Amino acid sequence: MTVLAWVLAGVTAGWAGFFLFRFNAKRGLLFSIAIGALAGYLGGGLLAPMLAAGRVVAGEFNPFSVFAAFATAAGFLIIGEMIHRRFRV
Repeated sequence: MTVLAWVLAGVTAGWAGFFLFRFNAKRGLLFSIAIGALAGYLGGGLLAPMLAAGRVVAGEFNPFSVFAAFATAAGFLIIGEMIHRRFRV
């Protein structure tokens, strides 16, 4: 359940980044959602335990890990947009 929350937080960040801030507008909505989902999974699974959010236990809901997933997804989207603007990749 927690992994689903991480991915959902990332998807939400990708969707919001696309529609509200126009991140990855040329590459499309699915690209933004894919970046958000992957970054959400990495943020919740890897970054949150490193920031002393406690252990990640299957079945336990941890709001900090969901926040870390959302923040990581937003960061990846911002960095991706900066790279796209600078190098036109």
